[in-house]
Amino acid sequence: MPVSNRAKRLHTLARDLTKRFELPPDTVRAELDEYYRPAKWFLRWTDGPTVAQLTRAATEIDSEVLGEATLFRGYSDFVWALATLRLTMTTEELPPGEGYYPNDWDVRQWLEKRRAPAPRNKREQVLADRLAAICDDSISGRPSQDLIVDFVRENGVAPLLQAEGPGEAPMTPVEILTARYAANEARKTWKRRLAPMEALAAFLAVLADPEPESAVASAALALVPEVHRRIDAAAAGLQARVTD
Repeated sequence: MPVSNRAKRLHTLARDLTKRFELPPDTVRAELDEYYRPAKWFLRWTDGPTVAQLTRAATEIDSEVLGEATLFRGYSDFVWALATLRLTMTTEELPPGEGYYPNDWDVRQWLEKRRAPAPRNKREQVLADRLAAICDDSISGRPSQDLIVDFVRENGVAPLLQAEGPGEAPMTPVEILTARYAANEARKTWKRRLAPMEALAAFLAVLADPEPESAVASAALALVPEVHRRIDAAAAGLQARVTD
């Protein structure tokens, strides 16, 4: 038997859940979907808490009417892009091997376990914004979230640093040199995780270039103090061996 005042109570529950989780107004919505026969009630929201978290809270507020609705959590393109970047750059929750990039299932499983993540820093926010903008589904007609995963699998993360898009993500001198000179495994780790070369290796790569560009030469000069420290430390270690 349907509960009394179902529609009113579901709308009230949606508002209470929005307040409980301190979400923007109307984030949690009670919606009657008449595509189904018979029509079905849904509690829908984007990002925010997990299904398990919202279910627990809803049970505390009005467990009876909760049984009348199906819960559905969607994801914004920004959060999907952020999750894709996190999974790609950390790899802890993926199968071993540098060649494995996250797929749609990996990203969804990662997000289902946690409340929607926030950027850890300005660079991560800029990279996620750019990735979401590049994969805007209005351009290709394909779902944005499919495009986000495909872009990272095909191109890695590094191209986002130099892509046009919102915000600024300035590169450090060693990153500029890594983008220009990294090869083999160093190229792979740079492309995937933005892992830069060692300062000395990057500096030597510039010296081996007969015609370095102006920006590259400037980046190399900025590394000179760090290179001196590395050489001095290495020389001290060698001197200790000679003394012994």
